[in-house]
Amino acid sequence: MKKRFLGSAGILALLMLVSGGIISCATDRRAAAPMVLGRADVVVVGAGSAGLMAAIAAREGGASVILIERRHVTGGAAAISGDNRGAPGSALQRQYHPELNDTAETWMELKRLRTSMSLSRPSNPALPDWEAVRWLIDQSVPLIDWLMDRGLDMQIHNFARDQQNRFHNARHVPGQPAGMGHQNFLHDLAVARGVTILLNTRGIAVQQDAGSRSRVTGVYTEGGGVIYANAVILATGGFAQDPGRFIRDWDNAAPFTYILPAPAPAGTWAGDGIAMAIMSGGVLWDDQWVNTLNLNPIVPISRNTTGEGAISTSAGIHTIAGVGSFDFVSGMYLMSNGERPGNENNHYSLTSDYLFYARQQGYRLFAIIDSSVHTYPNGATSYFAPTATQLATNGVYQGATLQALAEAAGIPANRLNHWVSIFNNFADGGDDPLMHPSDPHQITPTLTQPIRPRGLRTGPFFAIELVPNLMGTFGGVITEKETGRVLTSTGQFIPGLYAAGEVSNRQFWDRIYNTGTALLQSSVSGKLSGMHAAEFVSQR
Repeated sequence: MKKRFLGSAGILALLMLVSGGIISCATDRRAAAPMVLGRADVVVVGAGSAGLMAAIAAREGGASVILIERRHVTGGAAAISGDNRGAPGSALQRQYHPELNDTAETWMELKRLRTSMSLSRPSNPALPDWEAVRWLIDQSVPLIDWLMDRGLDMQIHNFARDQQNRFHNARHVPGQPAGMGHQNFLHDLAVARGVTILLNTRGIAVQQDAGSRSRVTGVYTEGGGVIYANAVILATGGFAQDPGRFIRDWDNAAPFTYILPAPAPAGTWAGDGIAMAIMSGGVLWDDQWVNTLNLNPIVPISRNTTGEGAISTSAGIHTIAGVGSFDFVSGMYLMSNGERPGNENNHYSLTSDYLFYARQQGYRLFAIIDSSVHTYPNGATSYFAPTATQLATNGVYQGATLQALAEAAGIPANRLNHWVSIFNNFADGGDDPLMHPSDPHQITPTLTQPIRPRGLRTGPFFAIELVPNLMGTFGGVITEKETGRVLTSTGQFIPGLYAAGEVSNRQFWDRIYNTGTALLQSSVSGKLSGMHAAEFVSQR
């Protein structure tokens, strides 16, 4: 595969961007006499899914391990995730769904289909690296076996538009985020194996014996500390809390607002590990990108509700009751130039891609909704009712008629009327060229009838600008996927330096995410980097 790197000028610019933060801290710590916080064979920086897996695997490989985490708890972003890890052909799948003939190639076919549907084409046509994607899928069943062999109680299920029962997660604890039980299990296993965990300890630079690209000798921490080690695994997550730190031009897209999942704690996706790897001689992919979970209104839009079970406020515009797990927008997507980009009921990574496509063209993406009352199966009712404050927000527009809405939002009235007519015809049982029921990825191949919206008929009408909800990033530094060893621009390994999870994951995606692959990649890369780091230090 042809790899594309950020050149030396780009790296210099990046280092200048962070010169007031991590880089200057590292320089200051080298100048001062650091406080020794510990010594170990391996130091793992970051205690999310990848970091915990790396620490456990390295300890099981015979290495002494110190795991540091900048926050006061372990778990990272994985603790607030859906905890899905795809694994076609696993023992659980064969036990509970023997009727399925699910294979790695079946999943690959779905990935290729969705990737081909991206409107926002990536700047690097070599992505994803399909050989690497197949390699990752082939690691999935061994990963699930590894977790279950160590006592994790797992279940298998389908998820939203991915109706094949191939997704594995820890059995949920009521009242907790889905991922928390899995991460608590990994935390307890790490402690039981003898991993030393230091919380509230932020790694800021890798110590090396002769400068950048040379042998690793430890990690500097914020506050003047150092931990000596013969190998360092960087597993701090991606950079979603500061995308502009590594994404230089957004592929010429016009600037846009983005949001993070509500429970995302500060520092979860700060990009620390990526910056540390660059300082140590690692090199970035030159087309870093964001992984989007959903499209959300630019501000939360209130609903008026009656009865039990209705949604009182919508953080997103999704979900029509009675549709089950298929979250279907309560309206129609339309760009500000009057173009309707695609199927509103598509996989969330594809609908999010509509926004990037719109911004590349210099336009905004709206959800067009009306004021019709939706009645739930239990008799509860709900309808959109933006407040005066919400209506005063730039990006939220109202019109008593479609013509008035078009004038308020700056959308061509003839295009708005054209698409609303088609959308309403589909709601009434007719055809919609963007919602064809035979589309195999739309919902599930086993569903013969399309899910139909309510239509857009009742004024006042609203055009609400949509923004992406970032769930992570695709990017980081170049590594050898089988070991996690960090590579320089000349393809050489930096002795003792490893990266896992979102610190190095670009090759597995272009723009389109597939359910169950992010945590699969973080778990697999964490496990393998820990195993190989332990092997590396044993040979010294």
